[in-house]
Amino acid sequence: MFANLTGKQVLVLEPEPIVCLNLVLALEQIEATVLAAQTVSRAHELLELRRMAAAVINGDALDDVKPLCALLRERRIPFILHGCSEAVDLGAARVMSKPALATTVAAAVAFALQGRNVRGTRAGGLQRSPRAATAAQPVAEY
Repeated sequence: MFANLTGKQVLVLEPEPIVCLNLVLALEQIEATVLAAQTVSRAHELLELRRMAAAVINGDALDDVKPLCALLRERRIPFILHGCSEAVDLGAARVMSKPALATTVAAAVAFALQGRNVRGTRAGGLQRSPRAATAAQPVAEY
């Protein structure tokens, strides 16, 4: 698919069970070990118990996840802020609005772990819209 994340542990914070399952399956397809949490407190517990390589954080409740994002940034763990309706700068490797294909989110995780910037690339199911061609902002295919 996009990359092989064998041996990499990825935290997924997503309260919606179906969305969470889709993200877990997409990340497992690229060999990531996924630990899922439905609450911010459980995500904090998993971060204390395991060494995470990356994270996908649901940004719908932005005020609730700001401390978690700060902790990820402090630990230099790249994270994707998924489902964020606001343009915010919390140090995420990528901010993605919902709906986004789970495979597109998985690709963003893989790129973040490789230290690559996804903006402006066509990899991982991303394409440029005419508007984004000048702003170099990718648009997820739906």
